[in-house]
Amino acid sequence: MNYLKNILTLALFNHFFLNITGQDLSDKTYFGSPLDIDLVISANFAEIRADHFHSGIDLRTQGVTGYKVIATADGYISRIMIETGGYGKTLYLAHPNGKTTVYAHLDRFRSDINDYVKNQQYIRNSHTLNIFPGKNEWNVKKGEVIAYSGNSGNSSGPHLHFEIRNTRNQKPENVLEYNFNIQDTTAPRFASLWLYSFIQDNRNNIPAGISSFPLKKINGGFTVRQSGPLVVSGLSGFGIEAYDYLNGANNKCGLYAIEMLLDDKRKFVMIMDDFSFGESRYINSFIDYREKITNDREIQKLFMDPNNKLSMYKEVDGQGLIDISDRDTHTVRIIIKDAYLNTSELVFSIICADRKTMIPARQDHLFRYDQDNLFDSDNVFVRIPAYSLYTDINFSFLEETAGSPYLSDLYYIHDPGVPVHTHYELAIRPDYINDTLRDKALILSVNKKGVTTSEGGIWNNGSLKAQVRHFGVFAVAVDTVPPVITPLNITRGMDMTGQPSVKFKVVDDMSGIKTYDGYIDNEWVLFEYDAKNDLVFYSFDKDRLRNKTDHELELYIIDNKDNLSYFDTEFYW
Repeated sequence: MNYLKNILTLALFNHFFLNITGQDLSDKTYFGSPLDIDLVISANFAEIRADHFHSGIDLRTQGVTGYKVIATADGYISRIMIETGGYGKTLYLAHPNGKTTVYAHLDRFRSDINDYVKNQQYIRNSHTLNIFPGKNEWNVKKGEVIAYSGNSGNSSGPHLHFEIRNTRNQKPENVLEYNFNIQDTTAPRFASLWLYSFIQDNRNNIPAGISSFPLKKINGGFTVRQSGPLVVSGLSGFGIEAYDYLNGANNKCGLYAIEMLLDDKRKFVMIMDDFSFGESRYINSFIDYREKITNDREIQKLFMDPNNKLSMYKEVDGQGLIDISDRDTHTVRIIIKDAYLNTSELVFSIICADRKTMIPARQDHLFRYDQDNLFDSDNVFVRIPAYSLYTDINFSFLEETAGSPYLSDLYYIHDPGVPVHTHYELAIRPDYINDTLRDKALILSVNKKGVTTSEGGIWNNGSLKAQVRHFGVFAVAVDTVPPVITPLNITRGMDMTGQPSVKFKVVDDMSGIKTYDGYIDNEWVLFEYDAKNDLVFYSFDKDRLRNKTDHELELYIIDNKDNLSYFDTEFYW
């Protein structure tokens, strides 16, 4: 009987999410492969990343760069972007079916596109670009080579990042819902179950405790390892640590669909079919943010915070929270799927213990998520706009005396384990600053290891003010130290014949690199900046640089507080 009930539940779920996604199966063979090698996925759609969902799939390129990247359908190049981080070198193709495909972390474009891009860079005297060619300027056919795979931008290794978007609204869609030649017969797996207990008041559900439970496999599914039902007390929510796995790869990938039922009543359904970039940061409310930043565990909550506006929630009953008060044993069933409908199920029982009357902790500085919130002390001012928080918080503040290199105390602005959705205003009045150093002042965030990150800052009524997007420890400092330039493959007078490029390591430990410009023989030349490797380099260009002669090179690196480093040398090429 239980077997038949499980089959019926899965059938209803399949029908439910197919109706929700509204997929037109006739359109699924429209796109061809974006690579000329077998497709093996290392990361899938909507995978959990820092502050965002992964918006495409990552395709392995066997640890090397230079594989041919193919136009997956007829269309035209609608956008070309080059950035020092992010996607690095990227092409966007718009197609007649209303979709746009994106090819990112490229090593280079094909030769004619590459020449066009380089001309634009020299016209603008800029390595970074974001240009939108006209509709008839760069037409491409399905199967054409458009670029070569690489490792540019914030890529952690050679691969191709590939997306399919809705051209009208630029929403990325789940690539694996299309008929690419990707084999996946491996079901997702549960790793652990998490129980969240809450105290109810007249407005908010206040966290009262978290427990985790190891799991075991049984009868082809999963259940909790402990014997007997889990004991809950009043209002509760569940979270899961679960991952998808794909054929030919050991990477932990993201789920496609999650459903939770209480006694066969659907409480929670989430389907990762598409999302907007504007909502992607709500991932910090979907996951247990504290576990992610503290222990790098990806706990996916099967309940909603009040200010969580993810469109991927398809059905949520009572915010996904469970509130039982009887003495009966109840069954919880959690079903997870990947895009190829491989399925796993976790089933366990719960029973309600005696409800205990718990008094909420004192709310000294209650910040409402749906209101503007202010905090003002002698030297610190905080303004958090409405809907910057996912739920109400009891705001906390501490200060600690700090020495060099800080010009203020260390200020503990609430709890770094609590996520913030939009920027809030943080203003700090330093103890003292010389007027000649005011332009060099900035607010630093300081992590638990003492590593600092610049938050910038502008002066306002004697305080340094910055827009900040996380809680933590902050202080004021000044940055008067210019970046450090270290030549990697050149010395004065060196013969560079046969060298493909000239390379420099460039490091700035406080405010970060703002501009990088190089000149050869007093003419601007295209230096590129690989931020993740602190590398600035110029590739010798035989069409623009006279060879078999002596040259003078100058390099100017400026940080975000306008500290300048200058390097010059002579070479033969």
